[in-house]
Amino acid sequence: METQIFYKQLLPTELKEIISNFGHQKSFAIELRPLRETTLYKVCITFIEQMIKQPRILIENNHFKDEEYEELILTSMTYDQEKNGVSDIFNHDFIQFGLKNNIEYPIRNTRIESIDYKLTERIEVNGNTHELRVSTKNEANRIIKIFENSLEFHIDKSGDKLKFRIKEVQSIAAQLKVFSFLIDLLKSREIHFNEFTGTLPIEETKLHLEEIESSYLLFKNLEKVFLDLNVDLQTKIGGGDAVFKEIDNIIKFFIKNDYSSVKLENPEQPSFVRYTIGEIYLILFYNPLVEKKVLDAFSEEVLGLPVILGIDETKEEISVSPYLMLEKETLIKAANLNIDKIIKSFDLIEYDKSDLIFSQINNFCLSCLNVYDITQRKELLEIPLYLFSKVKEKITNDMDKNICEVNQLQTNFRLNDGLTSDQYKHLIKLKDKTQVNSDTLELRFCISVLLQGKVEADIFYEELDSEKQKYYSELPIFTLYQKMQ
Repeated sequence: METQIFYKQLLPTELKEIISNFGHQKSFAIELRPLRETTLYKVCITFIEQMIKQPRILIENNHFKDEEYEELILTSMTYDQEKNGVSDIFNHDFIQFGLKNNIEYPIRNTRIESIDYKLTERIEVNGNTHELRVSTKNEANRIIKIFENSLEFHIDKSGDKLKFRIKEVQSIAAQLKVFSFLIDLLKSREIHFNEFTGTLPIEETKLHLEEIESSYLLFKNLEKVFLDLNVDLQTKIGGGDAVFKEIDNIIKFFIKNDYSSVKLENPEQPSFVRYTIGEIYLILFYNPLVEKKVLDAFSEEVLGLPVILGIDETKEEISVSPYLMLEKETLIKAANLNIDKIIKSFDLIEYDKSDLIFSQINNFCLSCLNVYDITQRKELLEIPLYLFSKVKEKITNDMDKNICEVNQLQTNFRLNDGLTSDQYKHLIKLKDKTQVNSDTLELRFCISVLLQGKVEADIFYEELDSEKQKYYSELPIFTLYQKMQ
């Protein structure tokens, strides 16, 4: 009859935990290890070494929290990586020490629940090489691998079973990578990872292969659409299950010329259309009068469309840019926003009639400044700088000209984090020549903000009535005013 010997190394740190947590119990179970894994000599030597590292004074006088240590250290008296490999690490006890002021304080006995690591892997599948960013979580009974933060594998160690799912839709570039990898994997049915090797069932493989190939084709078509729209292929898509339907619809618009899913309040009128794919916001243009009805809002076709602004007072019709109608939300969110095309469109504006359309131009420029304050995208400042420089020379109304100059300068203030000496001098002259009355109070408030005169700006702001104060609180000059506080 074979006799087996088992042992347990009970050290001060673990004994303290047992007494503190279970001292009120009559009994407590401990796990023993078979001596055949090692030798009695090694058991005794490691026990003595750890006894020296765990003096009573360090254990009883350790009042540090985990986050206060300079480093956390794990050591095991039984785990041997060279002998047993990484997969055996979950079956061993570890002692955790905290390093503080060159002293290693014993903290607790623990077991490793998982090993997490991230790296870029080159994986050979079905004769092809796939380079993927992989996050791996190695646990006692399973392995979780996430490819490109999208494709998730669950590998059951006990039964060598594999389950996979699309955890989240990432960018087009990432999805094409994972779908291509998955297609090769399903075709070969052979799985070879460092942590796992196996074969996929034939029936399950056929079922998934058709679905994944269909998804791959869907995203290849979406790639064509995004390239046409100048949307970065690395932009995260996100969204839930509905995102696949949203992708299918936009492919119908741009590739299949199928507009059956277009839902508009006035489908007989050309208009800008907001469209979302998951987290991606796109601005498109719908024109029912042509064969290709849905276009990129910044295409040459849209740029060439005549846009006429009617002036009620004079009954005049003035040619303007279509992008003066863009809303603040679009300027903030649109992934296909093309500032160069917007500026190019300003050549369509009849600047000789700037007095009649200054209000529309000024409001659009102020909207751009508000958007800049939210997004900090400096290229947005090119829009008001261009427009103000064009209309300034054509305006004949003195007040509008002053407003134009002040708003142009507040744009420069944002662009350069302040103004030049000459620009400050110009503001002072403008303020000096402005008569002090109720009609100029708002202008003087804006000038004081740009001159960084806080006391003066406070006085002018307090003199505004409550309605005007509310109005100014939504204007970009108020953002600069608040920064003076």
